[in-house]
Amino acid sequence: MNEKIKQGIKNNKGNALPFVLIISFIILLMTTSLLAIANSDFTFTQETVESRQAYIDAKSVIEFGKIEINSRMTALNNINTQLTGLYMEYKTEMEKPTPNPSIINPLKTKIDAAEIRRTELINALSSEFVIYGNVKNATETLTSVEPTAANEGNLVKLGELKFDSTKNQFRIETDSKNISRKLDYKIGFNYVASTKTETTTGGPLVTPTKPTYDGNISTNFSPWIVGEIDCNGNYKVYGDFPGLPGDQPRYENANQVLTLNYPTANLQVDNKIDWAIGRSLELTAHSIFIKHEFDPSDCSSSAEDGGRVSNFNMTAVEKLDPTTNKLLPGDIYFKHGYTPDNQGVNTLTATGGNIVINGDLELAVNSTVNITCKNLFVTGDIYLDSSNSKLNITAENIVVEKGISLNRGTSLSTNCPNIWIGKDIETKSSDVSVELKNVNYLNVKNNIKLGQATQFIVTGSSINGSQMIVNSIQPNEGGNTYNINVANFASFRCQDFSVNNNSTVQLTSKIVRIEGKTEFSWAGSVVITTQYLDCTGEVKITRLSSPLNIKTFDGQSLNIRFAGSYSQLVSTVNINGADLVIFGGTSFVLDGDNKESQAVLKVAADDIYLDNVSINIDQFYGADRSMFYYTGKNNNVTNFHLKKSVIWDSGDWHYYKFQVNSGVYNTIKGQFPEVDPSNWLYNMTPDPYQGPEWDKIKLPVGAGSVTVTVTEGAGSTGSEIYY
Repeated sequence: MNEKIKQGIKNNKGNALPFVLIISFIILLMTTSLLAIANSDFTFTQETVESRQAYIDAKSVIEFGKIEINSRMTALNNINTQLTGLYMEYKTEMEKPTPNPSIINPLKTKIDAAEIRRTELINALSSEFVIYGNVKNATETLTSVEPTAANEGNLVKLGELKFDSTKNQFRIETDSKNISRKLDYKIGFNYVASTKTETTTGGPLVTPTKPTYDGNISTNFSPWIVGEIDCNGNYKVYGDFPGLPGDQPRYENANQVLTLNYPTANLQVDNKIDWAIGRSLELTAHSIFIKHEFDPSDCSSSAEDGGRVSNFNMTAVEKLDPTTNKLLPGDIYFKHGYTPDNQGVNTLTATGGNIVINGDLELAVNSTVNITCKNLFVTGDIYLDSSNSKLNITAENIVVEKGISLNRGTSLSTNCPNIWIGKDIETKSSDVSVELKNVNYLNVKNNIKLGQATQFIVTGSSINGSQMIVNSIQPNEGGNTYNINVANFASFRCQDFSVNNNSTVQLTSKIVRIEGKTEFSWAGSVVITTQYLDCTGEVKITRLSSPLNIKTFDGQSLNIRFAGSYSQLVSTVNINGADLVIFGGTSFVLDGDNKESQAVLKVAADDIYLDNVSINIDQFYGADRSMFYYTGKNNNVTNFHLKKSVIWDSGDWHYYKFQVNSGVYNTIKGQFPEVDPSNWLYNMTPDPYQGPEWDKIKLPVGAGSVTVTVTEGAGSTGSEIYY
């Protein structure tokens, strides 16, 4: 049996070889696959490690840049905090009644230095910041120091920090050439700077510099083209200036208008102008020089002859200076006055330049003159003839060396900051209008004399800066029922102020100084709104038809002094909302005709002084009380200071007399000499009298007070974005 098996095996030896080969091939194939798989796993693992390292390198670059962002923000926030502290110290000192310069000046120096440093830090936000490193070991070698010759082979640019000021945004961009993994970063930056603003109330009053006309126009604007404007034998007006383009006379057109338009030329009109009725002139040049008196003949006709009028329009235009490339203004100069009789509408325009009238400026009946320039100089007088003549001036400065006179039915209107009048402003006869608008400074050297029914209006440009100075305001001979309206001034000052028959006054100025005589006699309504009223001369108030009201400006403090003497006859005076009222000088008089017609004086002030040498409060038969009322500024109690004793009769007329002693009656209110129905001043014992201290009253403007507003700064970042 065994032999058979052996024999069978021996016989099958050739058949097993294929199986061995198949199995060997399978084993080989499996081995190859396993080796490939093993190799693939190794490659994948290697690439994953390298990718992760690239991400770490890119992230390291960004983190390095974020340190710089934080450094810049921290420095800016720190300087903001420092400035806020300095601003608050400055605010505390500046808002004191009397700031200490030894504290203020060092603070200003520190603030200036800190503000300069803050500007440097703001500018530094955009400074270049490049990040370098060794690509083989980026995380350990990052630096912002530019490579040197010694190490530039090892250090390369890996990223850069940038700042977009338009978006307030930081960006960190990695360098894809040296870092295989691209990763960028951005973050917004919100920033508000600490600030300090100062608001000055009642700053120093500034007197502008009075302009003068320098030099001679004939030399200032040479060369001149000399010619003439005239009327020929055919009754045609023309202009002839040899040397101009065309070199031929220019004649009036079909509309009877003579147009001479030479904007770059300086024209000198060398003749006395003859004209023709109804013709008009349009003259334009860089500068215009009228050598003779401007009074063209034969330029208007009477109503019977058709009432034809002429109009004269002159314009000096700016011209480009080729050496400076700037525009030069031109001037208009009248060598011997401006007195046209054309009864039409005339314009004189010198934008940015001067109009000079050497002599008088005179307007005829029914004529209008409109003047526009930087400076108007009139070396003589300004006359407005009667019946509807109008003068309108728009300028920066007006200088009239003599005076201004306006007749019946005329008007003067100005829109000008600074005005100097060398003599009087006088309105004659009736129905005259004077309106001066947007005045910063008005100085009338002599007097303002007002005629019947004059409307005199002056409006300041700034309640904290405008000034009006005049020697006196008074009625002209026969003047009455005029109206004075002076408004929006910081300071009003005059020597004498007189108002009579039914005339009215509206005066609003923070400071009112009347240094001579103040007299309101038979006047109408008088309203003075102020913070500081000082009448240093005699004050006389007589038979007013309406009350005289003195009140505070906009709820502010109000201090009043009548320093000369005070006399009030059959009139009502109301003083409201005052801190201090002083009646001083020689005498204090309240008088009337009888019990029903006497002086009414109502004073609402916290302190009231009768600081007079003599005090006369008239008492009428059957009157236990005068019409002198005293209360506090808010209708509460006041302190009543009486320099001299006053004798007062009792209710039993002629039988008993009582003395109101000199001294201080504190916390009272009443109707002199009553305190309340059960008490009277002559039954009270006052405190010793002490005079007022007017010199310690601070002016509401001129010294200036400062308010400092501080805004705290802040800086912060927004959301981070990786991309």
